[in-house]
Amino acid sequence: MRIEEYLQAPYHFRLQHLDDGDGPYWFATVEELPGCMSDGETEAEAMDSVRDAMAGWIMAAIEEGRAVPAPSAEPEYSGQFRVRLPAELHAALARGADRQGTSLNQLVVGLLAGGIGWGAGGAGSAGLGAPSYAAEPRLRALAEDQAPYGE
Repeated sequence: MRIEEYLQAPYHFRLQHLDDGDGPYWFATVEELPGCMSDGETEAEAMDSVRDAMAGWIMAAIEEGRAVPAPSAEPEYSGQFRVRLPAELHAALARGADRQGTSLNQLVVGLLAGGIGWGAGGAGSAGLGAPSYAAEPRLRALAEDQAPYGE
């Protein structure tokens, strides 16, 4: 496979906004290529820079006779998973959902989404146009009405 073909393959990039004390910057890595990373002052600059680093990483691997890892397959998700939690927390969540007139499922989805900033333009949304459960005020009521768990 030629370098251009590798560069067109669906590799996974991780983009982080960081500040190490010298000012904020964007840090990008290619998940499948260990040590392939770069940074930039803007998201676009970091992505352009990491694509250049990716070309160099792949070229070096080919020249040295090392295998170039293929992009990881995108896993499929059903939207369901089991969570074990203390009975007291389960009860507090159920009461919070009841007070707010919503389902326990909807309350927990909202709290989880808000916790990672998903759907509100935060780190987890990645511009996907995800629903903004975190912005729904009634879903935040549990945190306002209850003391933190364990206190």
